[in-house]
Amino acid sequence: RSTSSRRQKKRPSPAPDGDAEAAGGSLVAIGLGDRREVWRAPLGAESRSGVTVDGEVAYVGDQDGTLYAVDVADGTVRWTSEMPGRIDVSIAASDGRVVAISRNDDDRRVVVAAHDADDGERLWQITPQLGATTASSATIADDAVIMGLADRFVRALDVANGQERWSSLALQLFSPLTAAAADEDAVFIADLGGGLYRFDATDGGRVVVLETATSSTGTEATR
Repeated sequence: RSTSSRRQKKRPSPAPDGDAEAAGGSLVAIGLGDRREVWRAPLGAESRSGVTVDGEVAYVGDQDGTLYAVDVADGTVRWTSEMPGRIDVSIAASDGRVVAISRNDDDRRVVVAAHDADDGERLWQITPQLGATTASSATIADDAVIMGLADRFVRALDVANGQERWSSLALQLFSPLTAAAADEDAVFIADLGGGLYRFDATDGGRVVVLETATSSTGTEATR
């Protein structure tokens, strides 16, 4: 699958289509007032990434590895980008950058890629040598992309070029259902075993480890 992005202005479907639903999935907008369907944008495959909204654009990934940027107002697909594996963790979007993580079980590869929010141009991508495909969702904070990967390292990458700023070892793996929370001073992230970590946002120094009674598989770490 090509890693290049492509622009397109694809109008949403006005109503559900049985064949389209069977072949893939849809991103659906519901009005808060009347709870009626406002628009429906067809996707090429099932989606498990959840939806990230930044300004006037919603971002979603599908199991075929396609990243979609969809206009919130009318459901028009502004652009798409192809990733070399399924996208089943949340998309990170902030300050004109969109970061997606794809996972390919066949070659046990994780790819992290940043895109220009305006047109989907691929700005950089990295393929960490991990040997497994477990990864948390990414978070963009203070010009850094922060995530936990399969080698149990929490990494902070420069959002401009993908260069590693720091990495710090955790005790267990990370769930794809979790993401880091960060501010200018600290990064917080939870692992699969219920450990909650606080790292220094500047150099990744581990400040606090809190072991909780239950595993953390579906919530973001919060301060």
